[in-house]
Amino acid sequence: MGQLGKFVRFCFGLEALSLIAGIPIFLIAAFRLSLKLGWQQASSSLFALTELLALGMLALQIVPAIAWWTLKKGNRHARAWALAASVINVLPLPAVSRSWMIFSGLKHSPAGLISALIGVAGLIAFSRGPVVSEVADAAKPKPQRLPGDGTSKTAERLAGVVAVAWLFFCLHFWRVWGRGQHLRPSDFLVWVAEVQVAVLICIAIHEFGHVLAGWASDMKLRSFQVGPFRWFHRRGKWKFKLLAAMGGVTGMAPMRLTNVRGRSAFFTFGGPVASLVLAGISCIATLTAKGHSWEGSWTLLSIIATIASLDFMVNLIPQKPEAQYSDGARIYQLVTNGPWAQVEQAFSMVSSSLVTSRQPRDYDIDVLRAAGNFLARGDRGMLLRLYICTHYLDTGQVPEAVASLQEAETLYEGVAVQSPAGICALFVFLNALYKRDLAAAELWWQRLEAHRDIDYDAEYWRARASILWLQGQNDEALQAFERGYALALELPAAGAYDYTRSGFDALRDALSSARTPACSVPTPVNA
Repeated sequence: MGQLGKFVRFCFGLEALSLIAGIPIFLIAAFRLSLKLGWQQASSSLFALTELLALGMLALQIVPAIAWWTLKKGNRHARAWALAASVINVLPLPAVSRSWMIFSGLKHSPAGLISALIGVAGLIAFSRGPVVSEVADAAKPKPQRLPGDGTSKTAERLAGVVAVAWLFFCLHFWRVWGRGQHLRPSDFLVWVAEVQVAVLICIAIHEFGHVLAGWASDMKLRSFQVGPFRWFHRRGKWKFKLLAAMGGVTGMAPMRLTNVRGRSAFFTFGGPVASLVLAGISCIATLTAKGHSWEGSWTLLSIIATIASLDFMVNLIPQKPEAQYSDGARIYQLVTNGPWAQVEQAFSMVSSSLVTSRQPRDYDIDVLRAAGNFLARGDRGMLLRLYICTHYLDTGQVPEAVASLQEAETLYEGVAVQSPAGICALFVFLNALYKRDLAAAELWWQRLEAHRDIDYDAEYWRARASILWLQGQNDEALQAFERGYALALELPAAGAYDYTRSGFDALRDALSSARTPACSVPTPVNA
Protein backbone atom coordinates (compact mmCIF):
# COMPACT_ATOMS: atom_id res chain seq x y z
CA MET A 1 0.00 0.00 0.00
CA GLY A 2 2.96 2.30 0.45
CA GLN A 3 3.47 2.83 -3.29
CA LEU A 4 -0.25 3.41 -3.86
CA GLY A 5 -0.23 5.91 -0.99
CA LYS A 6 2.69 7.77 -2.56
CA PHE A 7 0.87 7.91 -5.89
CA VAL A 8 -2.26 9.30 -4.21
CA ARG A 9 -0.13 11.85 -2.36
CA PHE A 10 1.36 12.89 -5.70
CA CYS A 11 -2.16 13.37 -7.09
CA PHE A 12 -3.16 15.43 -4.05
CA GLY A 13 -0.12 17.57 -4.80
CA LEU A 14 -1.27 18.07 -8.38
CA GLU A 15 -4.67 19.11 -7.05
CA ALA A 16 -2.98 21.62 -4.77
CA LEU A 17 -0.95 23.07 -7.65
CA SER A 18 -3.93 23.23 -9.99
CA LEU A 19 -5.97 24.88 -7.23
CA ILE A 20 -3.38 27.66 -6.97
CA ALA A 21 -3.66 28.31 -10.69
CA GLY A 22 -7.43 27.88 -10.76
CA ILE A 23 -8.42 30.08 -7.80
CA PRO A 24 -8.52 33.34 -9.79
CA ILE A 25 -10.44 31.71 -12.65
CA PHE A 26 -12.78 29.95 -10.23
CA LEU A 27 -13.60 33.09 -8.24
CA ILE A 28 -14.15 35.21 -11.34
CA ALA A 29 -16.46 32.60 -12.86
CA ALA A 30 -18.43 32.27 -9.62
CA PHE A 31 -18.74 36.03 -9.30
CA ARG A 32 -19.95 36.42 -12.88
CA LEU A 33 -22.45 33.59 -12.43
CA SER A 34 -23.79 35.01 -9.19
CA LEU A 35 -24.11 38.47 -10.73
CA LYS A 36 -25.98 37.05 -13.68
CA LEU A 37 -28.37 35.12 -11.46
CA GLY A 38 -28.80 38.08 -9.16
CA TRP A 39 -29.70 40.44 -12.00
CA GLN A 40 -32.01 37.93 -13.68
CA GLN A 41 -33.90 36.98 -10.53
CA ALA A 42 -33.51 40.35 -8.80
CA SER A 43 -32.89 38.45 -5.60
CA SER A 44 -30.09 39.43 -3.21
CA SER A 45 -30.60 36.22 -1.24
CA LEU A 46 -30.00 34.11 -4.35
CA PHE A 47 -26.90 36.19 -5.10
CA ALA A 48 -25.53 35.59 -1.60
CA LEU A 49 -26.43 31.90 -1.68
CA THR A 50 -24.59 31.44 -4.95
CA GLU A 51 -21.50 33.10 -3.54
CA LEU A 52 -21.61 30.96 -0.40
CA LEU A 53 -21.95 27.78 -2.45
CA ALA A 54 -19.02 28.82 -4.60
CA LEU A 55 -16.85 29.53 -1.57
CA GLY A 56 -17.95 26.25 0.03
CA MET A 57 -16.91 24.22 -3.00
CA LEU A 58 -13.62 26.12 -3.08
CA ALA A 59 -13.06 25.27 0.59
CA LEU A 60 -13.66 21.60 -0.17
CA GLN A 61 -10.96 21.70 -2.82
CA ILE A 62 -8.45 22.98 -0.25
CA VAL A 63 -8.72 19.69 1.67
CA PRO A 64 -6.56 17.70 -0.84
CA ALA A 65 -3.88 20.40 -0.52
CA ILE A 66 -3.88 20.01 3.27
CA ALA A 67 -3.81 16.21 2.85
CA TRP A 68 -0.78 16.44 0.58
CA TRP A 69 1.10 18.65 3.04
CA THR A 70 0.32 16.52 6.11
CA LEU A 71 1.22 13.31 4.26
CA LYS A 72 4.48 14.83 3.09
CA LYS A 73 5.42 15.84 6.64
CA GLY A 74 4.13 12.64 8.29
CA ASN A 75 1.71 14.64 10.49
CA ARG A 76 -0.30 12.61 12.99
CA HIS A 77 -3.54 13.88 11.41
CA ALA A 78 -2.41 12.95 7.90
CA ARG A 79 -4.59 9.84 7.63
CA ALA A 80 -7.75 11.77 8.54
CA TRP A 81 -6.99 14.50 6.00
CA ALA A 82 -6.15 11.90 3.33
CA LEU A 83 -9.43 10.07 3.88
CA ALA A 84 -11.35 13.36 3.84
CA ALA A 85 -9.66 14.36 0.57
CA SER A 86 -10.45 10.94 -0.92
CA VAL A 87 -14.13 11.25 0.01
CA ILE A 88 -14.30 14.74 -1.51
CA ASN A 89 -12.79 13.40 -4.72
CA VAL A 90 -15.46 10.69 -4.87
CA LEU A 91 -18.37 13.11 -4.29
CA PRO A 92 -20.31 14.02 -7.46
CA LEU A 93 -19.47 17.72 -7.38
CA PRO A 94 -19.91 19.92 -10.49
CA ALA A 95 -16.98 19.61 -12.86
CA VAL A 96 -16.36 23.36 -12.84
CA SER A 97 -15.67 23.17 -9.09
CA ARG A 98 -12.95 20.58 -9.49
CA SER A 99 -9.34 21.69 -9.23
CA TRP A 100 -8.66 18.75 -11.57
CA MET A 101 -10.50 20.70 -14.27
CA ILE A 102 -7.28 22.43 -15.38
CA PHE A 103 -5.62 19.03 -15.93
CA SER A 104 -8.66 17.31 -17.40
CA GLY A 105 -8.99 20.00 -20.05
CA LEU A 106 -5.35 19.54 -20.89
CA LYS A 107 -5.37 15.75 -20.79
CA HIS A 108 -8.62 14.97 -22.58
CA SER A 109 -10.20 13.27 -19.54
CA PRO A 110 -13.37 14.06 -17.54
CA ALA A 111 -12.61 15.90 -14.30
CA GLY A 112 -15.19 13.88 -12.37
CA LEU A 113 -13.76 10.56 -13.53
CA ILE A 114 -10.20 11.53 -12.58
CA SER A 115 -11.31 12.71 -9.15
CA ALA A 116 -13.35 9.56 -8.54
CA LEU A 117 -10.45 7.27 -9.44
CA ILE A 118 -8.08 9.18 -7.15
CA GLY A 119 -10.67 9.13 -4.38
CA VAL A 120 -11.16 5.36 -4.60
CA ALA A 121 -7.39 4.80 -4.64
CA GLY A 122 -7.04 7.04 -1.56
CA LEU A 123 -9.74 5.16 0.34
CA ILE A 124 -8.01 1.87 -0.44
CA ALA A 125 -4.56 3.14 0.52
CA PHE A 126 -5.40 4.96 3.75
CA SER A 127 -8.36 3.02 5.13
CA ARG A 128 -6.13 0.46 6.86
CA GLY A 129 -2.50 -0.25 7.75
CA PRO A 130 0.37 2.06 8.85
CA VAL A 131 0.77 3.74 5.47
CA VAL A 132 1.38 7.34 6.55
CA SER A 133 4.94 6.68 7.74
CA GLU A 134 5.71 5.01 4.40
CA VAL A 135 4.30 7.92 2.41
CA ALA A 136 5.98 10.73 4.37
CA ASP A 137 9.30 12.15 3.25
CA ALA A 138 12.31 11.20 5.33
CA ALA A 139 13.36 13.83 7.83
CA LYS A 140 16.09 16.03 6.37
CA PRO A 141 18.38 18.42 8.19
CA LYS A 142 17.85 22.11 7.54
CA PRO A 143 20.34 23.71 5.13
CA GLN A 144 23.41 25.06 6.90
CA ARG A 145 24.19 28.52 5.58
CA LEU A 146 27.78 29.61 5.89
CA PRO A 147 29.27 33.02 5.08
CA GLY A 148 29.95 33.48 1.40
CA ASP A 149 27.81 30.62 0.06
CA GLY A 150 25.51 33.07 -1.78
CA THR A 151 22.25 31.49 -0.60
CA SER A 152 19.36 32.97 1.34
CA LYS A 153 15.76 32.22 2.23
CA THR A 154 14.72 35.03 -0.08
CA ALA A 155 16.50 33.45 -3.05
CA GLU A 156 14.92 30.08 -2.32
CA ARG A 157 11.45 31.61 -2.03
CA LEU A 158 12.09 33.40 -5.33
CA ALA A 159 13.05 30.09 -6.92
CA GLY A 160 9.80 28.54 -5.70
CA VAL A 161 7.69 31.41 -7.03
CA VAL A 162 9.46 31.33 -10.39
CA ALA A 163 9.02 27.56 -10.64
CA VAL A 164 5.26 27.60 -9.92
CA ALA A 165 4.58 30.64 -12.12
CA TRP A 166 6.56 29.31 -15.07
CA LEU A 167 5.05 25.83 -14.73
CA PHE A 168 1.47 27.03 -14.93
CA PHE A 169 2.22 29.58 -17.63
CA CYS A 170 3.66 26.79 -19.80
CA LEU A 171 0.79 24.40 -19.02
CA HIS A 172 -1.75 27.05 -20.02
CA PHE A 173 0.21 28.11 -23.10
CA TRP A 174 0.63 24.59 -24.46
CA ARG A 175 -3.01 23.72 -23.75
CA VAL A 176 -4.30 26.76 -25.66
CA TRP A 177 -1.77 26.29 -28.45
CA GLY A 178 -2.60 22.58 -28.82
CA ARG A 179 -6.30 23.31 -29.11
CA GLY A 180 -5.63 25.97 -31.70
CA GLN A 181 -3.58 23.49 -33.75
CA HIS A 182 -6.24 20.77 -33.29
CA LEU A 183 -3.68 18.45 -31.71
CA ARG A 184 -4.96 15.63 -29.52
CA PRO A 185 -3.52 15.71 -26.00
CA SER A 186 -2.40 12.55 -24.23
CA ASP A 187 -4.70 10.73 -21.86
CA PHE A 188 -4.05 11.29 -18.18
CA LEU A 189 -2.11 8.11 -17.40
CA VAL A 190 -0.05 8.52 -20.56
CA TRP A 191 0.63 12.13 -19.55
CA VAL A 192 1.87 11.01 -16.12
CA ALA A 193 4.25 8.54 -17.78
CA GLU A 194 5.42 11.26 -20.19
CA VAL A 195 6.22 13.53 -17.26
CA GLN A 196 8.47 10.87 -15.74
CA VAL A 197 10.21 10.25 -19.06
CA ALA A 198 10.65 14.00 -19.60
CA VAL A 199 12.19 14.44 -16.15
CA LEU A 200 14.75 11.68 -16.82
CA ILE A 201 15.59 13.13 -20.25
CA CYS A 202 16.07 16.62 -18.80
CA ILE A 203 18.28 15.32 -15.99
CA ALA A 204 20.37 13.26 -18.41
CA ILE A 205 20.97 16.16 -20.81
CA HIS A 206 21.75 18.54 -17.95
CA GLU A 207 24.33 16.17 -16.49
CA PHE A 208 25.76 15.40 -19.93
CA GLY A 209 26.30 19.14 -20.30
CA HIS A 210 28.46 19.01 -17.17
CA VAL A 211 30.37 16.07 -18.66
CA LEU A 212 31.10 17.87 -21.93
CA ALA A 213 32.24 21.00 -20.09
CA GLY A 214 34.41 18.86 -17.81
CA TRP A 215 36.05 17.07 -20.73
CA ALA A 216 36.73 20.46 -22.33
CA SER A 217 38.35 21.52 -19.02
CA ASP A 218 40.69 18.52 -18.90
CA MET A 219 38.73 16.57 -16.31
CA LYS A 220 38.09 12.86 -16.07
CA LEU A 221 34.63 11.41 -15.41
CA ARG A 222 34.31 9.54 -12.10
CA SER A 223 30.56 9.26 -11.47
CA PHE A 224 27.32 9.91 -13.33
CA GLN A 225 23.78 9.72 -11.91
CA VAL A 226 20.48 10.19 -13.74
CA GLY A 227 17.46 9.68 -11.53
CA PRO A 228 17.76 6.29 -9.81
CA PHE A 229 20.56 5.13 -12.14
CA ARG A 230 24.10 5.70 -10.94
CA TRP A 231 27.39 4.77 -12.61
CA PHE A 232 30.62 5.30 -10.73
CA HIS A 233 34.29 4.50 -11.23
CA ARG A 234 35.92 2.70 -8.35
CA ARG A 235 39.26 0.98 -8.13
CA GLY A 236 39.76 1.06 -11.89
CA LYS A 237 36.34 -0.34 -12.82
CA TRP A 238 32.96 1.14 -13.69
CA LYS A 239 30.10 -0.03 -11.51
CA PHE A 240 26.32 0.43 -11.64
CA LYS A 241 23.86 0.90 -8.80
CA LEU A 242 20.13 1.54 -8.50
CA LEU A 243 19.14 4.20 -5.97
CA ALA A 244 15.81 5.03 -4.38
CA ALA A 245 16.20 8.69 -5.34
CA MET A 246 15.73 11.15 -8.15
CA GLY A 247 18.12 13.83 -9.26
CA GLY A 248 21.38 14.09 -11.12
CA VAL A 249 25.02 14.19 -10.08
CA THR A 250 28.22 14.36 -12.12
CA GLY A 251 31.60 13.84 -10.49
CA MET A 252 34.79 14.66 -12.37
CA ALA A 253 38.43 14.83 -11.28
CA PRO A 254 40.88 17.40 -12.72
CA MET A 255 43.99 16.14 -14.48
CA ARG A 256 45.82 19.35 -13.56
CA LEU A 257 45.41 21.98 -10.83
CA THR A 258 46.04 25.18 -12.80
CA ASN A 259 43.15 27.69 -12.80
CA VAL A 260 40.93 25.37 -10.77
CA ARG A 261 38.33 28.06 -10.10
CA GLY A 262 37.82 29.02 -13.71
CA ARG A 263 37.66 25.44 -14.96
CA SER A 264 35.30 24.42 -12.17
CA ALA A 265 32.99 27.34 -12.96
CA PHE A 266 33.00 26.36 -16.66
CA PHE A 267 32.24 22.74 -15.72
CA THR A 268 29.33 23.86 -13.49
CA PHE A 269 27.86 26.21 -16.09
CA GLY A 270 27.78 23.41 -18.67
CA GLY A 271 24.67 21.86 -17.07
CA PRO A 272 22.37 24.92 -17.30
CA VAL A 273 23.57 25.63 -20.83
CA ALA A 274 22.67 22.08 -21.88
CA SER A 275 19.22 22.52 -20.29
CA LEU A 276 18.69 25.77 -22.23
CA VAL A 277 19.69 24.13 -25.51
CA LEU A 278 17.35 21.20 -24.83
CA ALA A 279 14.52 23.61 -24.00
CA GLY A 280 15.04 25.49 -27.28
CA ILE A 281 15.17 22.36 -29.42
CA SER A 282 12.11 20.84 -27.72
CA CYS A 283 10.16 24.08 -28.06
CA ILE A 284 10.92 24.34 -31.79
CA ALA A 285 10.04 20.67 -32.29
CA THR A 286 6.72 21.16 -30.50
CA LEU A 287 5.78 24.29 -32.44
CA THR A 288 6.54 22.55 -35.75
CA ALA A 289 4.97 19.18 -34.82
CA LYS A 290 1.75 19.70 -36.82
CA GLY A 291 1.86 17.61 -39.98
CA HIS A 292 5.22 15.98 -39.19
CA SER A 293 6.14 12.47 -38.08
CA TRP A 294 6.60 13.57 -34.46
CA GLU A 295 3.13 15.09 -34.20
CA GLY A 296 1.99 12.31 -31.88
CA SER A 297 4.79 13.18 -29.44
CA TRP A 298 3.99 16.89 -29.17
CA THR A 299 2.82 16.57 -25.56
CA LEU A 300 6.05 14.88 -24.48
CA LEU A 301 8.10 17.49 -26.34
CA SER A 302 6.18 20.34 -24.70
CA ILE A 303 6.77 18.81 -21.25
CA ILE A 304 10.50 18.51 -21.98
CA ALA A 305 10.60 22.14 -23.10
CA THR A 306 8.82 23.21 -19.91
CA ILE A 307 10.99 21.23 -17.49
CA ALA A 308 14.29 22.03 -19.25
CA SER A 309 13.59 25.77 -19.34
CA LEU A 310 12.47 25.64 -15.71
CA ASP A 311 15.66 23.84 -14.76
CA PHE A 312 17.76 26.48 -16.53
CA MET A 313 16.11 29.38 -14.72
CA VAL A 314 15.73 27.92 -11.22
CA ASN A 315 19.08 26.13 -11.10
CA LEU A 316 20.95 29.39 -11.75
CA ILE A 317 19.37 31.00 -8.66
CA PRO A 318 21.83 30.54 -5.74
CA GLN A 319 20.11 28.21 -3.30
CA LYS A 320 20.68 25.22 -1.06
CA PRO A 321 17.35 23.42 -0.64
CA GLU A 322 18.99 20.29 0.80
CA ALA A 323 22.54 18.98 1.06
CA GLN A 324 23.69 20.09 -2.39
CA TYR A 325 24.10 23.60 -3.75
CA SER A 326 22.46 24.68 -6.98
CA ASP A 327 24.67 25.38 -9.97
CA GLY A 328 24.04 29.09 -9.49
CA ALA A 329 25.32 28.94 -5.91
CA ARG A 330 28.46 27.08 -6.95
CA ILE A 331 29.17 29.52 -9.77
CA TYR A 332 28.69 32.44 -7.38
CA GLN A 333 31.12 30.91 -4.88
CA LEU A 334 33.77 30.30 -7.53
CA VAL A 335 33.45 33.70 -9.19
CA THR A 336 33.61 35.67 -5.92
CA ASN A 337 36.72 33.71 -4.79
CA GLY A 338 35.45 33.46 -1.22
CA PRO A 339 36.10 30.69 1.30
CA TRP A 340 34.07 28.26 -0.79
CA ALA A 341 36.57 28.64 -3.62
CA GLN A 342 39.23 27.25 -1.26
CA VAL A 343 36.92 24.33 -0.46
CA GLU A 344 36.53 23.67 -4.19
CA GLN A 345 40.30 23.80 -4.65
CA ALA A 346 40.87 21.43 -1.72
CA PHE A 347 38.50 18.77 -3.02
CA SER A 348 39.79 19.15 -6.57
CA MET A 349 43.32 18.62 -5.27
CA VAL A 350 42.31 15.43 -3.46
CA SER A 351 40.20 14.03 -6.30
CA SER A 352 43.08 14.58 -8.73
CA SER A 353 45.01 11.91 -6.82
CA LEU A 354 42.55 9.36 -8.23
CA VAL A 355 43.60 10.08 -11.82
CA THR A 356 47.20 11.32 -11.46
CA SER A 357 50.33 10.31 -9.56
CA ARG A 358 49.70 12.99 -6.89
CA GLN A 359 49.77 11.49 -3.36
CA PRO A 360 48.68 12.89 0.04
CA ARG A 361 52.22 14.13 0.70
CA ASP A 362 51.79 16.41 -2.34
CA TYR A 363 48.65 18.11 -0.98
CA ASP A 364 48.90 21.81 -0.19
CA ILE A 365 48.35 21.64 3.57
CA ASP A 366 47.59 25.37 3.79
CA VAL A 367 44.68 24.98 1.37
CA LEU A 368 43.36 21.98 3.32
CA ARG A 369 43.66 23.82 6.63
CA ALA A 370 41.92 26.93 5.31
CA ALA A 371 39.05 24.86 3.92
CA GLY A 372 38.85 22.81 7.13
CA ASN A 373 38.75 25.92 9.31
CA PHE A 374 35.88 27.25 7.20
CA LEU A 375 33.90 23.99 7.27
CA ALA A 376 33.83 23.15 10.95
CA ARG A 377 31.11 20.49 10.65
CA GLY A 378 29.27 18.26 8.20
CA ASP A 379 30.45 15.54 5.87
CA ARG A 380 32.85 17.82 4.01
CA GLY A 381 34.35 19.07 7.26
CA MET A 382 34.97 15.47 8.34
CA LEU A 383 36.51 14.51 4.99
CA LEU A 384 38.82 17.53 4.99
CA ARG A 385 40.19 16.52 8.40
CA LEU A 386 40.75 12.98 7.13
CA TYR A 387 42.65 14.38 4.15
CA ILE A 388 44.78 16.46 6.51
CA CYS A 389 45.40 13.31 8.56
CA THR A 390 46.57 11.35 5.51
CA HIS A 391 48.86 14.20 4.48
CA TYR A 392 50.56 14.20 7.90
CA LEU A 393 50.89 10.40 7.87
CA ASP A 394 52.41 10.46 4.39
CA THR A 395 54.96 13.04 5.57
CA GLY A 396 55.78 11.17 8.79
CA GLN A 397 54.06 13.59 11.20
CA VAL A 398 52.13 11.00 13.23
CA PRO A 399 51.14 13.15 16.27
CA GLU A 400 49.64 15.82 14.00
CA ALA A 401 47.86 13.09 12.03
CA VAL A 402 46.32 11.63 15.21
CA ALA A 403 45.07 15.07 16.24
CA SER A 404 43.33 15.51 12.84
CA LEU A 405 41.93 11.99 13.12
CA GLN A 406 40.33 12.82 16.46
CA GLU A 407 38.77 15.96 15.00
CA ALA A 408 37.33 13.94 12.11
CA GLU A 409 35.87 11.34 14.47
CA THR A 410 33.89 13.98 16.34
CA LEU A 411 32.15 15.02 13.11
CA TYR A 412 31.07 11.54 11.97
CA GLU A 413 27.68 11.44 13.69
CA GLY A 414 24.87 12.65 11.45
CA VAL A 415 26.89 13.00 8.24
CA ALA A 416 25.87 11.38 4.96
CA VAL A 417 28.66 9.97 2.81
CA GLN A 418 28.51 7.68 -0.20
CA SER A 419 30.51 4.88 1.45
CA PRO A 420 29.99 4.98 5.23
CA ALA A 421 31.41 1.47 5.66
CA GLY A 422 34.58 2.57 3.85
CA ILE A 423 34.95 5.57 6.18
CA CYS A 424 34.53 3.27 9.20
CA ALA A 425 37.20 0.92 7.81
CA LEU A 426 39.60 3.85 7.50
CA PHE A 427 38.88 4.90 11.11
CA VAL A 428 39.55 1.32 12.27
CA PHE A 429 42.90 1.20 10.50
CA LEU A 430 44.06 4.62 11.70
CA ASN A 431 43.02 3.99 15.30
CA ALA A 432 44.66 0.57 15.35
CA LEU A 433 47.97 1.19 13.58
CA TYR A 434 48.78 4.79 14.44
CA LYS A 435 46.73 5.64 17.50
CA ARG A 436 47.04 2.16 19.09
CA ASP A 437 43.59 2.62 20.66
CA LEU A 438 41.92 -0.79 20.85
CA ALA A 439 38.64 0.51 22.29
CA ALA A 440 38.26 3.10 19.51
CA ALA A 441 39.21 0.57 16.81
CA GLU A 442 36.65 -1.93 18.10
CA LEU A 443 33.97 0.78 18.25
CA TRP A 444 34.57 1.70 14.62
CA TRP A 445 34.64 -1.97 13.65
CA GLN A 446 31.20 -2.43 15.23
CA ARG A 447 29.94 0.55 13.26
CA LEU A 448 31.42 -0.91 10.09
CA GLU A 449 29.68 -4.25 10.59
CA ALA A 450 26.38 -2.49 11.30
CA HIS A 451 26.21 -1.23 7.71
CA ARG A 452 24.34 -3.28 5.13
CA ASP A 453 26.49 -2.47 2.08
CA ILE A 454 29.98 -3.61 3.02
CA ASP A 455 32.51 -3.74 0.23
CA TYR A 456 35.03 -6.44 1.06
CA ASP A 457 37.84 -4.56 -0.63
CA ALA A 458 41.48 -3.91 0.21
CA GLU A 459 40.57 -1.25 2.78
CA TYR A 460 38.22 -3.66 4.56
CA TRP A 461 40.84 -6.37 4.94
CA ARG A 462 43.46 -3.80 5.92
CA ALA A 463 41.19 -2.64 8.74
CA ARG A 464 40.49 -6.26 9.72
CA ALA A 465 44.17 -7.12 9.83
CA SER A 466 45.04 -4.04 11.89
CA ILE A 467 42.44 -4.68 14.59
CA LEU A 468 43.35 -8.37 14.82
CA TRP A 469 47.00 -7.38 15.20
CA LEU A 470 46.10 -4.94 17.96
CA GLN A 471 44.15 -7.71 19.69
CA GLY A 472 47.19 -9.98 19.55
CA GLN A 473 45.71 -12.43 17.00
CA ASN A 474 48.75 -12.37 14.75
CA ASP A 475 47.97 -15.46 12.63
CA GLU A 476 44.45 -14.25 11.77
CA ALA A 477 45.82 -10.77 11.17
CA LEU A 478 48.37 -12.13 8.70
CA GLN A 479 45.66 -13.98 6.77
CA ALA A 480 43.53 -10.83 6.53
CA PHE A 481 46.62 -8.86 5.47
CA GLU A 482 47.39 -11.26 2.63
CA ARG A 483 43.82 -11.09 1.31
CA GLY A 484 43.81 -7.31 1.42
CA TYR A 485 47.29 -6.88 -0.05
CA ALA A 486 46.39 -9.08 -3.01
CA LEU A 487 43.45 -6.77 -3.73
CA ALA A 488 45.62 -3.68 -3.23
CA LEU A 489 48.04 -4.87 -5.92
CA GLU A 490 45.13 -4.92 -8.38
CA LEU A 491 44.32 -1.25 -7.81
CA PRO A 492 45.12 1.19 -10.67
CA ALA A 493 48.37 3.12 -10.87
CA ALA A 494 47.35 6.42 -9.28
CA GLY A 495 48.51 8.42 -6.29
CA ALA A 496 45.55 7.58 -4.06
CA TYR A 497 45.96 3.85 -4.66
CA ASP A 498 49.72 4.05 -4.22
CA TYR A 499 49.03 5.54 -0.81
CA THR A 500 46.69 2.63 -0.01
CA ARG A 501 49.49 0.21 -0.87
CA SER A 502 51.89 2.17 1.34
CA GLY A 503 49.45 1.62 4.22
CA PHE A 504 49.85 -2.12 3.70
CA ASP A 505 53.62 -1.68 3.80
CA ALA A 506 53.34 0.02 7.20
CA LEU A 507 51.02 -2.73 8.40
CA ARG A 508 53.46 -5.41 7.20
CA ASP A 509 56.19 -3.81 9.29
CA ALA A 510 53.90 -3.93 12.32
CA LEU A 511 52.98 -7.57 11.71
CA SER A 512 56.63 -8.53 11.42
CA SER A 513 57.18 -7.29 14.99
CA ALA A 514 57.59 -10.16 17.42
CA ARG A 515 55.53 -8.57 20.23
CA THR A 516 51.95 -7.41 20.64
CA PRO A 517 51.68 -3.61 20.60
CA ALA A 518 50.89 -1.72 23.76
CA CYS A 519 47.39 -0.25 23.53
CA SER A 520 47.10 3.33 24.63
CA VAL A 521 45.50 6.61 23.74
CA PRO A 522 48.11 9.23 22.79
CA THR A 523 47.65 12.78 23.98
CA PRO A 524 46.53 15.12 21.19
CA VAL A 525 49.11 17.57 19.95
CA ASN A 526 46.98 20.59 20.79
CA ALA A 527 45.93 19.35 24.25
